[in-house]
Amino acid sequence: MAASDDPRVKFGLSCPEGGDFHICQDSSTRFIGCCDVDPCTQELDGRCPMPNLFNASFSAASGVEFLPQSCAAPFNSSIWFTCTYSRPPFLGCCMNDPCNNGCVAGHLVPATLSEDPANAGQFLLPKTTTGSIPSPTATGNEVPESSSKRIGTIVGTSLAGVVILLLVIGAYLWLKRREEAQEELARQPGGSFFTTSPNTNSTTPPVDKNEFLAVNSGQPFRNCQVNSTSPSVSENAHSAHLSQLSELEGTWQWNR
Repeated sequence: MAASDDPRVKFGLSCPEGGDFHICQDSSTRFIGCCDVDPCTQELDGRCPMPNLFNASFSAASGVEFLPQSCAAPFNSSIWFTCTYSRPPFLGCCMNDPCNNGCVAGHLVPATLSEDPANAGQFLLPKTTTGSIPSPTATGNEVPESSSKRIGTIVGTSLAGVVILLLVIGAYLWLKRREEAQEELARQPGGSFFTTSPNTNSTTPPVDKNEFLAVNSGQPFRNCQVNSTSPSVSENAHSAHLSQLSELEGTWQWNR
């Protein structure tokens, strides 16, 4: 029989709290469940001592629907449970309902194969297979595979969201700085009245057009600015001076 036909492999039967999963189909007591001693030996003949008995579990991902098995005397299949949605899933016999809060300590009862061949056949091993194999040990904090995938998806989505948010913030800051730089450039004047010397930090006034024309036309330089509508103060003073000279000259000639 292939390994996938072994019910312990096919259904993911395991012992999350300790022991190994045993199927004693050839013993007087056809024990199935978790025991930290081998109950399938000739000496124990399918009996797992209560101190050596542990909760059994299975893989919920297998999608199996277990057929009812039996429980050790004086009990029967009425206390057989399969709890797919408990964490971890429970499989076996318990004197309380383990699907709510687990099997209470001291309420676990050894399970046995059903007297109904059809039901028992779900757990039967091929003749070449031993009744005891080590089972993977799981803890109560074990995360189911589907939950791990969901957690991975959530973490991946969150990281992607953070990256996108950082990119948006970076783009906003870049555009903001670019806009401020453009505004600063627009506020700068095209030219200034004074030209600043880069070496002396002194200012040199621009050459006046009238003075430039006066110098280049051979006229005497006057540090003044001509107004087209009214004479400047310097021109008025000069005219007054000429008038005084004319009066003095006339007086001199008269006295003469």
